[in-house]
Amino acid sequence: MLLARRDLRSACLALLAVLTAVAGLTAPIAPDRAAAAPGGKDPVDPADVTAVTFNALGHGHTRPGGNKCCTWDQAPRRTRGLVQVLAGHGFPALVGLQEFTPVQKRVFVRNAGKVYNLWGEVDNHVAWRPDTFKLVGTRTVTIPYLRNHDRRMPVVTLRHLPTGRTTTVINVHNPAGKSPEAAKDRSRAVTRELKVVRQEQAKGRAVVLVGDFNDKQGIFCRAARAGLASANPGTAKPCAPPRRPSIDWIFADGQRVADYRVDGSVYGTISDHRMVLSRIDY
Repeated sequence: MLLARRDLRSACLALLAVLTAVAGLTAPIAPDRAAAAPGGKDPVDPADVTAVTFNALGHGHTRPGGNKCCTWDQAPRRTRGLVQVLAGHGFPALVGLQEFTPVQKRVFVRNAGKVYNLWGEVDNHVAWRPDTFKLVGTRTVTIPYLRNHDRRMPVVTLRHLPTGRTTTVINVHNPAGKSPEAAKDRSRAVTRELKVVRQEQAKGRAVVLVGDFNDKQGIFCRAARAGLASANPGTAKPCAPPRRPSIDWIFADGQRVADYRVDGSVYGTISDHRMVLSRIDY
């Protein structure tokens, strides 16, 4: 009888150890702290956050019949890889996702729903950490897209919990293409997006504008004239875009944006875009 009780006690202790390990894996993630600046440079306030923009390569491109079918992993596996990459960056507090279809959204929520809240329409979304931001409101800005198909881009207003400051995040995916019509659509899209920026500025809100602008230079100067800054080095007056501009941008107004980084590990595996990260200093 004594041996049986010892065996039972041992089994209970073993089960407790397993449950403790599982709890450790699912415990709340510590808030995104930008304090770990690369190389120990530029110490930052622990209230600061990391922002990300990433074109996730939509499901339609890699599914059977898509233009990238059979040479790329399909969207569910690529989305799980995206979550792993975000984890490697400490789960940044703000993420703008383009070409993020319902298939990708479902996989993301299943794998990162305990870390992020998510809002958007169709295939552009803003993700934020509820331990860092509280949702204030949502809306969209409608932009002209290819072949006269308008699209709605997400505009998400959040309250930054450590400081109480209200921030509006605008995540966009502007038309691609070299044709004159595509260029006109891009210009009209930026005009509408910057109108929202100015509306939010007039309310005294900080603004973060992120996305795939499909524009390497013109957007930089137009954003600068609207009072937006990018961590990718360039000058606003006179306007001189960075030497190595990207079509993926992070702009911020009302706070300092710094620590421009590009993660190329996702390129060619998870997406045909690189991931861009910057620090937003509150």
